[in-house]
Amino acid sequence: MANYKELSDIAYNFHTQNKLNEAEKIYKELLELSPEDVNILNLFGLLCISKSKFDDAITLLSRALILKNSPYIMSNLAKAYLSKGDISNAVKFLKKAIEIEPDDDKYYSLGIAYKKINNIEKCIESYQKALELNPNNYNTCYNLAVVYEEHKIYNEAIIYAKKCLDIKPNNEEVYALLSGLYEKNSDLSSAVKALEAASKINPKEYLYFFNLGVLYSRINNKNKSRDNYLNALKIKPFNVEALVNLSNVLKKDDPELALEYMLIAYKISPDEKNVLLNLAGLYKDLYQNQKSMQILDKVLKSNHSKHEANSLYAMNYMDTCEYEKALEYYNKALFDCPENYNYMQGKASALKYLGKTDEAQKILEFVHLNNPDDIQCATSLGMIYLFKKEFK
Repeated sequence: MANYKELSDIAYNFHTQNKLNEAEKIYKELLELSPEDVNILNLFGLLCISKSKFDDAITLLSRALILKNSPYIMSNLAKAYLSKGDISNAVKFLKKAIEIEPDDDKYYSLGIAYKKINNIEKCIESYQKALELNPNNYNTCYNLAVVYEEHKIYNEAIIYAKKCLDIKPNNEEVYALLSGLYEKNSDLSSAVKALEAASKINPKEYLYFFNLGVLYSRINNKNKSRDNYLNALKIKPFNVEALVNLSNVLKKDDPELALEYMLIAYKISPDEKNVLLNLAGLYKDLYQNQKSMQILDKVLKSNHSKHEANSLYAMNYMDTCEYEKALEYYNKALFDCPENYNYMQGKASALKYLGKTDEAQKILEFVHLNNPDDIQCATSLGMIYLFKKEFK
């Protein structure tokens, strides 16, 4: 039969191998034999935290702390309180432990505690003290980057995310974080580079390629956007969002191919509003107006918001020179979205073709006054002035 020391070693080995039930059984036996063994009380307390038995952990660690006033045990007790959500006691014991023996782990835990009660100033201060004591604490750097991101302080967030890469180079998690930070900071070129790095480290992650497709589309690199959506679809062949986005990238240069991808999305999700509207738009662009309107009927019969469908219906009627119908549907779209400048311009176009030039002019002047950088509006208004011989 194993002696006390051998039993302790067996329990500890089970614990480190994450065989928690086996370790727990032996810890209980050991405490029956020696109820004041501080080391076993501490280890058993940590095991209880791992098993989310926070009250048991607090009881065990409190007993250990009475027997030995150790900053290490104080810190573990604080973590038990922190896990339970008792932030007040967690902060109290962490501060006591730091007074005796400051280290980066205690300050890191203190930063987590302050973040949970939204004391961001104290949270950042604690994380920064942790980094002063250990500049290579990856978790602290990462959490600081996230805290700054959450509070829209992107330049600082980027600094700490880069420090994470100094500590753990080629870390896809950090590259993905950096990409999002650069994007929020309006640096799309750097966002692309960071996400490209993440995708090379983990070429099986669908989201990296999907988001690269989005980013490349935003910087008007259609070829790269297309390639990344195709890569995303290799990983998730029936992802509707990627199919729709790929179709939208292709529709100007190759509308027939764009339609093929959109029809796949439609087959997968025949009732999804985004799919229906994009498919209807493609049919309209290909002058297959009846098919477009049949799809739009599905939207109008659903509980979806209907203004986009009404606007597309109006555009189909413009194509077929049914201007009274177009005007009717533009008015329906504007009823739901009375401040939509695109719908206003569409209505003005219908009015112009109906010979109601003065009404069209008033609408376009209103849009131009409120949105002077809209080239289409300026051009349409200029054409009306030209028609009316108001050359200046």
